[in-house]
Amino acid sequence: HILHHCSNMKHEFALFSPDPINYNSNNQLCSLTNKDLVHRISTILRLSLNDIFVIFDRSHYYTCSITDITKKNISVKIISKNSIIALKPEIHW
Repeated sequence: HILHHCSNMKHEFALFSPDPINYNSNNQLCSLTNKDLVHRISTILRLSLNDIFVIFDRSHYYTCSITDITKKNISVKIISKNSIIALKPEIHW
């Protein structure tokens, strides 16, 4: 029974974007055009329409759903946007 439950769980991928994520705040759509990122999402990870993943840049992370895939472009709908909070190490004596 436990194995059956675990087999239904999907892995959530998180990918770094070297370019800032720019999206239309009216419709929450974004076009990913970075060649390496598009290749990784479509060919290596084999994500497809409606698959959900996380993409992050240096300041935010976004949960996205794929709405369209071509060889040079992946269109996504932004489901949520969150700020990245940098951790500051502390030394305690």
